[in-house]
Amino acid sequence: MTFCPAYGKAICSLCCSLDVRCADQCRPHATISQQAHDFFTRFVSEKVLKMLTTPLTQFIALTLVLSLISATILFLVYLQVPLEDEQVKQVFANTLIKTFFLLIIIIGIISWLFILARDGNQNALKELRSQTKALAKEVDAHETTSSALQNAKEIAESANQAKSRYLAALSHELRTPLNVLLGYAQLLLRDQALPPKQQETIAIIRRNGQHLADLIESLLEISKIEAGRVTLQRDEFNLKAILQQLVDMFQMQASKKGIKFNYISSPNLPDYVATDKQRFRQILINLISNAIKFTEQGSVTFKVTYRSEVASFSVIDTGAGIALDDQEIIFKPFEQIRHSQSQSTGGTGLGLTISRSLAELMGGEITLNSQLGKGSTFNFRLMLFKLHKDPKEPELTKSEAIGYDGPIQSILVVDDNLNQRELMADLLSPIGFNILLAEDAEQGYQQLQQQKVDLILMDVQMPNINGWQMVKTLREQHFHMPILMLSANARDAEYNQQAEGYHDGYIAKPLNLDALLGKIAQLLDLQWQYKRTDNQLEDKQTQDHKPNLGTEQYEALIAMAEIGYLSGFKHKFDEIKDEYCYPAGSESQIIEYVEVCNFPKIIEYLNELNDGS
Repeated sequence: MTFCPAYGKAICSLCCSLDVRCADQCRPHATISQQAHDFFTRFVSEKVLKMLTTPLTQFIALTLVLSLISATILFLVYLQVPLEDEQVKQVFANTLIKTFFLLIIIIGIISWLFILARDGNQNALKELRSQTKALAKEVDAHETTSSALQNAKEIAESANQAKSRYLAALSHELRTPLNVLLGYAQLLLRDQALPPKQQETIAIIRRNGQHLADLIESLLEISKIEAGRVTLQRDEFNLKAILQQLVDMFQMQASKKGIKFNYISSPNLPDYVATDKQRFRQILINLISNAIKFTEQGSVTFKVTYRSEVASFSVIDTGAGIALDDQEIIFKPFEQIRHSQSQSTGGTGLGLTISRSLAELMGGEITLNSQLGKGSTFNFRLMLFKLHKDPKEPELTKSEAIGYDGPIQSILVVDDNLNQRELMADLLSPIGFNILLAEDAEQGYQQLQQQKVDLILMDVQMPNINGWQMVKTLREQHFHMPILMLSANARDAEYNQQAEGYHDGYIAKPLNLDALLGKIAQLLDLQWQYKRTDNQLEDKQTQDHKPNLGTEQYEALIAMAEIGYLSGFKHKFDEIKDEYCYPAGSESQIIEYVEVCNFPKIIEYLNELNDGS
């Protein structure tokens, strides 16, 4: 191995001998041509030497040399032939002379072709070497550019990470007090003793606080998408129920604005599908809310079709429309198209940006068709895998929970912020929970040693020992109660893989009370007791006058279940319900078994009820 000036690096001897592009740069004076040039310059000048090395001179010299060799060979042939007759000898000599002149013609042609080929090869080699040098310079320039680009990319990524860290830290500082504000606003709104005027004021506070929380979430969402840290979940849920919830929500919003809201659903829409439920709802909410927001009169139509496991969601409005030049601008961050009809419309310009980015991450797409003065149509296409069974996701209710069935459950709240701990106590104590408070991991360990705890609500960011470390330690110490992580830092959800298998759920602040209660009910397997409305009280009074089911009624239902007569069982079940009162909680349980046609469970459950009656 030795250094090669042509490549600028070490090269082996075999590669050196096979190389054709270097022109012996490592030994410029050792080539035959260079040595010949040095030899002849001792006798003639450079000018004469150049004249002697022109293609014409080389042709003449080569022709003369080959002609001389041919003449010598023919002369030797003439001398070697013994001829006694002078006349024959003269004829033979003339023949050789004619042959010589014929050879001169052939030698001239071959010599000229040889000189042309040699000159062409030299020119091609020079051109090759010139192109190689130019290519080497271009490669060096590309390497320099690539290095500069890599440095710029690293600087940009570092700046982007710094921006993400700043946004995350800012989000944590904003979410912490915002969680307290929105939490107590939810509690006050449930206080029927407050005058309507004060409830309306608190509702305004909650709406604006929620708007601020949504703005923070949007900024973080954009930051996570740009950094490529968005992770999708595979949730199994009831598609029709989710769509109906959205329709109910936006029909009320459209009605308040004085426009019509139409919902058109495909008849072959599946009941249960699998995708990221939160992102899916977020995209549809952004599209529909924008349509209602920018439609002053007319209607908004939400159309859903499903074919070959591909769902198409179309949001059609009769608003002002969007010009062709602006149809890509509205998908950029913080961009909004302002006109006379939308000057008073608020917003950050992030909804469509987030929606399109999330749709692409989920393998779907969002397209737009719009004409000025005729309205817009946003089309959202996504593959939704059809499920053939009920995933049994926990249902959340908007009714106010006032308690739960069963013994008193103890909940340990571990949070370093006093206001957060007090908020959790004020939220959960009235429902019947025994609330234990700890300001750090050490106090949490002490509470666990002293009392029985059924559920832990744990903050992630705490001094000394954070939530992830504490939950891992608890599992290692064989504490098996459910643990629900709470954090004002939305980025913590991305890093919960470090505690995978240790915690049982994650909720970001600010907390929604209904979502929190739904998660607690799921983890503790609770049945809530809800505050009854006037209609529910009337139904309860009617139920109180009905007799309880007897053995005869149970046996009639069991007989239908034993033969697998589904329609007959449903008919008998409704018939008995009109005249008799089922035990508390049994009606919903029987309906649940009927929906999945689990007749063995129905028979077993009815026998248990019959034996206990």
